[in-house]
Amino acid sequence: MPRSREGPRVIGVYEEPGADSWRVVFVGSDGKRRSKFFPAEHLARGFARRLGAKIGGSPTVAKAIVGYREHLEVKRNRPRSIATTIARIERWLGDEGQMIGEVTSSQLTAVYDARRGQVAVDTYRNEFAEVRTFLRWCVMQRWIKEDPTQGVTLEGKRRAGKKRKLHVQEARRFQAAAVEAYRRRSRGWESGLGCLLALRCGLRASEICGLRVRDIDPVRLGEVWVWVASEGEGKSSAATRQVEAVGELAELLLAQAKHARSKKSDWLFPALTKLGHRERTWIRKACYQLCDRAGLPRVSPHGLRGSWATIARGVGATARSVADALGHEHERTTERHYIEHGTVERAAGRAVFEVLEGGLGGPQNPERNDAESFRKASSGGLRSEKP
Repeated sequence: MPRSREGPRVIGVYEEPGADSWRVVFVGSDGKRRSKFFPAEHLARGFARRLGAKIGGSPTVAKAIVGYREHLEVKRNRPRSIATTIARIERWLGDEGQMIGEVTSSQLTAVYDARRGQVAVDTYRNEFAEVRTFLRWCVMQRWIKEDPTQGVTLEGKRRAGKKRKLHVQEARRFQAAAVEAYRRRSRGWESGLGCLLALRCGLRASEICGLRVRDIDPVRLGEVWVWVASEGEGKSSAATRQVEAVGELAELLLAQAKHARSKKSDWLFPALTKLGHRERTWIRKACYQLCDRAGLPRVSPHGLRGSWATIARGVGATARSVADALGHEHERTTERHYIEHGTVERAAGRAVFEVLEGGLGGPQNPERNDAESFRKASSGGLRSEKP
């Protein structure tokens, strides 16, 4: 498009190498690029802000973020996802009064180096990816000429797989500690049930905290269906699903629903927060406390989900059924990040052993010839139906 049609705008503020001066580059109404020099950075940035506000060209970081939020809403991104994205961008860009055209590669590199010392590789790489997408969108809006993230050198290798998982015997000890905490009404007793939902049903911490009383649906004696993530509320479309709780877990869920109703709350885990229910950090802290109490290595809520996935896959559940139960859209996410290495091979070896011993598919057990029957029997009642 011809330069004259782009309209007046501020392109950015640049330091002049070796000249001890700062240059503001802007485009006039005639489409011609001009520069104005200042002896100090604050003078140059002040002029750029005033000029930008006057001609409505390059907006401030704050205004650019508002526009990007509206863009994400038009795309129908989920509210929780939008909130996370905006928080990451604000963390990285800092000064919301700064002109978006003033954001430089050196500024982003400084933030990148700082975050590398504060959080895990996956965290700062994911944050950087969000910021890069935002700035490329700003380029499309012609608020900036080039994406400043191109000048940032990425370091650190992403780590496949979630954090530490519990072994089967450890999971049993964790479960016993969680049940005891809930039944004894000890400090933080409700969190014991929250952790059980992560371990026994594979729910995310955010899904546990967001459960409502109506989501606990008793269908028969000793069996409860848990309706997870109402349409549009989950992390993805696959998050809306139904899982099954049986036995002692079903009993505790019904008791918690009764307790929540006594407090006249619609939330299963009510709390005095802005949202009216517990937040994700509550589950994480509870996981650590229960691990300490049971003498186990500390695991996160995602570690409990990984434990559930590994056990389910190890007893013969298909990758698709495990992915559905965890609320994943793609099986490869489940296999890569949640299931312990060697689990699938161990399950396959057990199936071969049963065949050779006359079990699955063998002449001694014709009623077990159907592979689907074996899958159902070995999945431990795993349900993946969606409402």
